[in-house]
Amino acid sequence: MNTSPDVSEQALQVKTPMRFTYPSGSRPLEGYTIKRGVGRGGFGEVYFAVSDAGKEVALKLIRRNLEVELRGVTHCLNLKHPNLVALYDIRTDEHEDRWVVMEYVSGESLEDLIDRYPEGMPHEVALSWFEGICAAVAYLHDHGIVHRDLKPANIFIDDSVIKIGDYGLSKFISCSRRSGQTESVGTVHYMAPEIANGRYGREIDAYALGIILYEMLTGRVLFEGESVGEVLMKHLTAEPNLDKLSEPFLTVVKGAMAKDPERRINNAAEMMATLRGAASPAAAPSPGGTWEAKTPATADLRQTDRRAQRKSYRPERLATLRRLRAADEGFASFFHRDPEPVWAATKAGWHAMRKDLNYESWTVTGRIAFAVFCVVMGAFLWPFVIAPVALAICLYVPYRILRVIVKASTDAPAEYRQTANHPSPQASREAVDESV
Repeated sequence: MNTSPDVSEQALQVKTPMRFTYPSGSRPLEGYTIKRGVGRGGFGEVYFAVSDAGKEVALKLIRRNLEVELRGVTHCLNLKHPNLVALYDIRTDEHEDRWVVMEYVSGESLEDLIDRYPEGMPHEVALSWFEGICAAVAYLHDHGIVHRDLKPANIFIDDSVIKIGDYGLSKFISCSRRSGQTESVGTVHYMAPEIANGRYGREIDAYALGIILYEMLTGRVLFEGESVGEVLMKHLTAEPNLDKLSEPFLTVVKGAMAKDPERRINNAAEMMATLRGAASPAAAPSPGGTWEAKTPATADLRQTDRRAQRKSYRPERLATLRRLRAADEGFASFFHRDPEPVWAATKAGWHAMRKDLNYESWTVTGRIAFAVFCVVMGAFLWPFVIAPVALAICLYVPYRILRVIVKASTDAPAEYRQTANHPSPQASREAVDESV
């Protein structure tokens, strides 16, 4: 492994400039002025902006999977840790677009750093970054949150402090480390095998941590391929080649890469304690990022007892209960969605049409002429549209009545609860499994 600070020629190449919806100086959100665009993705766009009071922030415009992503951000608004990018607020602009106001991090990403060390970064640098990453992930897990998309592009440094971002948003599989999405959770090069079976415990973050550590030390991800399917198949079946690693990195990465999540190192603190040579493997970071030893007996007994209970389940009984639970929550979840999806889609279409027509910049004369045109066309086409409109009303009114009845007579599914006792869908699934 090359531990000299050689700079990659690729890092010096000029990247293709990205196109953004809003130029510098725009004020799409009241109270903030955009300075420049800083990133794009499947979720939307990120801008560097300044508030009217002078505070520098990042504004994330959410364009895709709005409801799911906003629910995830809401769960994380009150989290506070020095190694997490702070989330300040969720705002809505005049076009009904949703924005997340968050801390602006000006430093480079771990992805940029890895590009500078194509043969692997020095061990001391890797350890420094990995300690901050583990502190943030352990804090999220302690609060019942699984990141689900740990990758170098979501990890930054700001004034010598490591910061993890995008821990509250839903994610998409990426065909490469930088582009290409399909509908699922996570980035394919860092995706744990059990995600294919719908399992999203903290073990998937541990798996991603192992790959990130390997990539920092070698400059390459563990499994590569020409397609999403090829990389996923390697995650499911191929054994990782860890010949380039030395101890103690070999032990940590190998433990994190176990195909069976029950046999995997699933504690970020345990990983860092092993790397630092701590006496106790069951260590946990304090809110300040320092490491404090914890008694391992309780955690080990709890894990052993849980495994024994799961092994005693009759597989067919558990499968039946899961199917029933999924069917019940699937039916109820549609009626518990807020805002009401049909009306929300209608409003979104209306606002999108106004935006596409640039209606806000029309003169009064133009608006009056457009209104007259709509009335004339409506009168002309009324005999043809009255039947579809009547049918839509006849279907929508009973649906709204049924929605009120279902919401009044059923509890909101786990994924819609935003209380301390139900911090995430994963926590709810585990509670059901352990109560069988």
